[in-house]
Amino acid sequence: METTVNERIALLKTKLNLGTNEFSQTAGIAAGTVWNIENGGNVSSKTIKSISKSFNVNIDWLKTGKGKMMMEVIETKGSNPWQDEAYVALKDEVSYLRTLVSQLIAGKGNPNFLKALDVAKVPLYLLKGIYSGANAAH
Repeated sequence: METTVNERIALLKTKLNLGTNEFSQTAGIAAGTVWNIENGGNVSSKTIKSISKSFNVNIDWLKTGKGKMMMEVIETKGSNPWQDEAYVALKDEVSYLRTLVSQLIAGKGNPNFLKALDVAKVPLYLLKGIYSGANAAH
């Protein structure tokens, strides 16, 4: 059975386990737009492009239902010096966050760190990954 673009977007949201607000914020679209889509409203090409880019979704799958849902991630490290610098910087930041979370787990960290994370709106899925990494390090 062929699905509509609306049904595919709703399926994506479900597979990503995201609520309407988190999905809309990540995609850079209004929550009302997501509600409208889920209730059969029109989907603009701008919205499709935004969802595709934000969630690494195959745009052909979104538009037609053909192909795989998610695009393959191609490793490009080494092809762009700026990208390599950004990769190293991000890796260092994640390492630092893992250290702070490990300290909190051990009861040695600054509890205000959690407030800083909340203020910075660090996504929960990132913290789960860092928490898992911190536990794996022990």
